[in-house]
Amino acid sequence: MPAPCAGGTPVFRFAKNRQRSCRSARSAEGRSARTEAFSTAGKDSKAEIQKEGQGRMSEIKREYYKEYRLSVIIVWVWAIIMCLCVLNPNKSKPAAVLCAVCGAVVLYGLALTIVTLFAPLLFKKKLNKLNESEKDEVLNGKFTKIGLRRFYEHYLLYYSSRNIQLVKFSDVESIEPKGNKIKLMLKNGKKSAVFVANGENSAMLAAAIKSKNPEIAVTINGKVIKNNEISEEKEKRE
Repeated sequence: MPAPCAGGTPVFRFAKNRQRSCRSARSAEGRSARTEAFSTAGKDSKAEIQKEGQGRMSEIKREYYKEYRLSVIIVWVWAIIMCLCVLNPNKSKPAAVLCAVCGAVVLYGLALTIVTLFAPLLFKKKLNKLNESEKDEVLNGKFTKIGLRRFYEHYLLYYSSRNIQLVKFSDVESIEPKGNKIKLMLKNGKKSAVFVANGENSAMLAAAIKSKNPEIAVTINGKVIKNNEISEEKEKRE
């Protein structure tokens, strides 16, 4: 009787190979299922973040429009008055009315376009210039709200000069509380202003800005006061 070969009988080898194939197939199916589950979870998470960012963007646009909607109405009224005042009395009444209406409509349309279209578009372009982490901070990050201003960890978002302003605290060189606004002097030489509403304290608002970056100097009566000068003054008083 011939001795069995080292690998066993052909039937045994076939059964063993089939078991290995089944185990490999099950393992591959398991890995595929896990990969698909992780991929689906990642897509869902990304979709939620994008949805939240879109919601934050819409919220900022609504706030901005609420802040400047009265200015659009004022432009409408001012345009009508201006057109009626500069009309030549030698012109016929229908022509005068037509001129006034057309001028008012043009100015109102221009103001409305700036508030509803141009300003949000410019803000979107500003966001696109930021890197992903900075953009995510503005659209999805936490912030503290003072009035209509949003204090993020690294950015200040506010509405000024009919625009949605976004300033990085590390880019601010000095601030100057003056009247109903706080002037911001940026390191690139540009200037901006955060307006103070009725009932708000400009000193407290300036302190909130400085707390985000202690290196920001404070200008009072034209004199720049830095942190080391403040410390020296305290030491002299003591």
